[in-house]
Amino acid sequence: MSKFVNIIKNGVVSSAIIDGVNATASLGSLSTITTDKGHVLIGLNIANTHATQNTTVDVAIVDTSATPHAVLAYIGKNVVVPPGSNVELVDGKIVLDTSTQQLRAKKGSDGSADIIVSVLENA
Repeated sequence: MSKFVNIIKNGVVSSAIIDGVNATASLGSLSTITTDKGHVLIGLNIANTHATQNTTVDVAIVDTSATPHAVLAYIGKNVVVPPGSNVELVDGKIVLDTSTQQLRAKKGSDGSADIIVSVLENA
């Protein structure tokens, strides 16, 4: 059965590596994908929670079955978010169609960021 979920990640870390052995900064867990189904990413919002500094964020779809984990596609790379602002990275829909595809994020060494992801699971 399909269901809508929101995944909230407060304080995206700068030490996470998206493409490489240490690709561990998953944005959260989704249900296992049912045969012939997929997860539909319908929203992804990044908010800079720092009062004075810009923050940069990378968001990617990563194949976790590869060693090291491999970036399949970047949704945003080096996205600059001004202090106290937000950026919506998804305009439309993105489908994750295997259980080994995960959404990963990391931020630069500057500022701080929160991310909210809206997903329709097993659609």
